[in-house]
Amino acid sequence: MRRKLYLSVTDKKLFGVCGGWAQFLDVNVTVIRLISVIVLLISSGMFAVIYLIAVMITPKEQRTVFDDVVSNRAFGWQGYDARSIPEQEYAMLLQQMELIHVRLNHIEAEMHIRKQKG
Repeated sequence: MRRKLYLSVTDKKLFGVCGGWAQFLDVNVTVIRLISVIVLLISSGMFAVIYLIAVMITPKEQRTVFDDVVSNRAFGWQGYDARSIPEQEYAMLLQQMELIHVRLNHIEAEMHIRKQKG
C-alpha cells in the first residue's frame, strides 16, 4: 500500500504539516517538530515560507469514523467524529456496505458450488 502525504487532522499544532510528515515517514512527530524548529532558526525564517507553501499545496487528510475507531483515536461519542461531514460519512458507509455485500455474494456462491460438488 502506498502512503500519501497529507496535512494531519489528528496530530497538529498549527496546520498539521509536521504531523503529516511524521505519519508519512512513520516517525515520532516530536522529532519532526524539533527538526523543523532547528531548520527554521538556521534558515533565518526562509523555512517559514516553505512551511506556508506546504500548507497551501498539501491536501488535508480525509478521516472517517471507521478509521478513528480502528486506530483507537475516536473523538466523540461512540467514535463519531463531530468534525466530519455527515453526507461524506454516509456515502463512505454506503460504499463500504456495498463492498461487503459483494463479498458476501461471492462467499455464498463459493459455498453453493462446494455444496454441489461434495
